[in-house]
Amino acid sequence: MRMLHVIPEDGIGGVEIAAYRAAERLDGALRVQFLKPHGTPGENAPSEVRIAYGTAANALDIRNAFCAVRTARAFDPGVIVFSLWKTIVAFLVMRLVLRDRKFVLFVHSDRSSHVFDRLATSLMARWSHAVWADSASALEGRLGERRHRLRTRIISFILHKSAAIVRDGPKPLFAYWGRLNRIKGIDQAIALFYRIAARRPDARFLIIGPDSGALEGLKQQVHGLGLDGRVTFAGAMTMPEISEATADASFFIQLSKQEGMAMSVIEAMQLGLVPVVTPVGAIKDYCRDDENAVVFSGIEDTADRIEVLLCDADLYRATSRSAMAQWTDAPLYQDDFIMAARDVIDATQA
Repeated sequence: MRMLHVIPEDGIGGVEIAAYRAAERLDGALRVQFLKPHGTPGENAPSEVRIAYGTAANALDIRNAFCAVRTARAFDPGVIVFSLWKTIVAFLVMRLVLRDRKFVLFVHSDRSSHVFDRLATSLMARWSHAVWADSASALEGRLGERRHRLRTRIISFILHKSAAIVRDGPKPLFAYWGRLNRIKGIDQAIALFYRIAARRPDARFLIIGPDSGALEGLKQQVHGLGLDGRVTFAGAMTMPEISEATADASFFIQLSKQEGMAMSVIEAMQLGLVPVVTPVGAIKDYCRDDENAVVFSGIEDTADRIEVLLCDADLYRATSRSAMAQWTDAPLYQDDFIMAARDVIDATQA
């Protein structure tokens, strides 16, 4: 069985990275079609991954839809999966031209970005053979009561199983990794760290990830707060490099304004870091306050609660172990992806 995953553009988000990893590990059974053109595979793409690109700069351009049709005819997938609302034109064209294929909408967020997102998602859900989501929150937020009338499935977004690190802490060493943009709330994370650093002269905050438009402003914030030398911007790293760089850290801070599954939070929990998070997207489903996480409740209160963990090694270690245990039995993304595709084939042929 072959599958085609259609995505608007090559990038560094969770959707693209997950598609790369699945294509890499499914031994040629999955091809990734980016609608927008890109000369060479992105930095996250292993060289052996099968990737196709469109020709027009706008993902909604119908020429990109016909590029996707040509890819599908050459690759001959039984299941075609569409992520994100900008695949709507490709979806409609392929749905009309490739009538014998099975179509799946994959939703990755619990809220619409705007009215076009909401309308496109609604239409694609109605005309798909199945709707997948990376969390129950995404299904509920995007489909509401309609989800009970559709064939739906939650796909695990665990890309790999990281070896847990026994944390000797707690230490006032904090980390973040992911894109550096405004949605991730890194400015608020720095403000929280400032409160902690005022009490803890040895506190440090390592921020890992590529700039997505916020880096210069964050550097100015750090300098204005007098945190130079205590907050480090390390740039992009691979997951093994992140694991090594954060081996001595005790906490992971991600105070996003909006999220989907939040892959970085999952990775941090697997490594045994205690996440400090806002209850947005799917994070609220798996991060439980005072059990496996610290759920943000204002800068002063959250700083006080982190201080409690820093002063109580047994409580910190219990929270760390609970964070790791959350993902022990979760299936890998690529395994769940192909199993879900087989179920779509089986259900529609029955």
